[in-house]
Amino acid sequence: MSDDMTKTEANEEKAGTAAGPSIPERIEMTGALFNQIKHTVGQKPAETGGILGMSGDIISHFFFDRCPEGASTATYAPNCKAINARLKRWTRKGVVYMGAVHSHPKSCNAPSYPDREYARRLLENNLSYDNAKPYFYMPIVQSSAEAGEFTMHSFMAGYDGDEFSVKRIDLYVDGQKYSPGAHKPPRSFARVRSILPEAAVSRKTVVAIGAGGSRAYIESLARCGIESFVLMDGDTVSESNIATQGVYCSEIGRSKAGAVKERILDINPRANVVCVEEYLVDELSDEDFLDLVGEGCRAKLESSPKDVLIGGLTDSFHANARAARLALKYGAPYIEAGIYQNGSGAEIIFTYPGVTPSCARCANSARYNKYAEGYKNDVTSDGCPIFATDVLNGLKGHVSLMLLLHGTDTRYGGYLENYKTRNFIQMYFDPFSELFPGEQMGGVRYYEQKPDHPDNGYEQCPDCLGTGNLEDMRGKVGDTRKIFGQEV
Repeated sequence: MSDDMTKTEANEEKAGTAAGPSIPERIEMTGALFNQIKHTVGQKPAETGGILGMSGDIISHFFFDRCPEGASTATYAPNCKAINARLKRWTRKGVVYMGAVHSHPKSCNAPSYPDREYARRLLENNLSYDNAKPYFYMPIVQSSAEAGEFTMHSFMAGYDGDEFSVKRIDLYVDGQKYSPGAHKPPRSFARVRSILPEAAVSRKTVVAIGAGGSRAYIESLARCGIESFVLMDGDTVSESNIATQGVYCSEIGRSKAGAVKERILDINPRANVVCVEEYLVDELSDEDFLDLVGEGCRAKLESSPKDVLIGGLTDSFHANARAARLALKYGAPYIEAGIYQNGSGAEIIFTYPGVTPSCARCANSARYNKYAEGYKNDVTSDGCPIFATDVLNGLKGHVSLMLLLHGTDTRYGGYLENYKTRNFIQMYFDPFSELFPGEQMGGVRYYEQKPDHPDNGYEQCPDCLGTGNLEDMRGKVGDTRKIFGQEV
């Protein structure tokens, strides 16, 4: 490059002026990223957006702008500080910034003049970087909140010769051409829409900490129309799991989270499933957790946490206890479940900030105290028939729908008011068990709970402080790894 060549001339040369048009006819995007856009920008009011990154020739990265600086019902102004911080992280990973997505009000499905000028300035700035693409992708979203149904319209900005222009192009998602209207709800769920309307269930996210024994429960939630899942499990399928967890020989050696994701997508191809093939251990900070669950789930936890159900579904006390603290910290509903020795019984604990007065620790303080004293659990799934797991998963599903749909105009919308103070459930499967003398096979009891507080005759709960309102703890729980005050 000669010293007297201007930046504009250099950019035009890089854009390929002499070689002809630089705007491609199509763009590729991963299905996971498409679903992230759908469950963030696609469910928010108009003038919401984020940035797009490319690895190779595929759009593979998305950052949702949760706190835009100047958004209104007619304009979107990005949060430059947050976006620049994310761009630095992308650059370190070799991800190329090459696009921005935002939503428009109903019927405005093309870039406006300010959108085009903004894209031109960003493209010219990008062209000064070595790995930049000579075009800028700028899809326009019509959100379900505005238009009743999510759609995305693809546009690309670039130079045709020496003229800047914006053209509509084709979008391919996981190799399949996308067209607005092509991703309509499958008819598969028509029979449950009378009690589980799509508008009520499709915006919900289930975060499953553990995807082994709860596999059938997770898959059944997908059959209810839940579209967004985060599956966190560092384990792989073993031969011993076949008798107790509903897995298959063909899956031995595979990630448990990955195997469940495959089944969910076989139930609903448009589902958004984030797999985290790790355990919830102390090496993962709370910020790590937010990064791992994906942009869509993170955005909901920060802006609409009641749309996220966190499940402590492992056989690890510490993982479940931390999951419960995460739910308190972010203000999300919580469910925890486990099977007793030999499958003789099971339990479910659930919480909902602002409704249930006691937290999971209040309901299970005796167990917390034992672990604080060094107790080690040696109970395994040996001797547990699959039917015990199936019955637990069934009731757990009903309780989950009660939490996910609380306050909605559905059958499940009013259930929680009946059970809000009875959020510890025991189920009995073995009439001869010494653990539950006199209980009948198939019996279920909902036990009344009070917050652990001196006013109720208990020591104050370290997690919720026994105030009787779990909303009080949103944003006030520190490091969730400190279950007993000094872990990490």
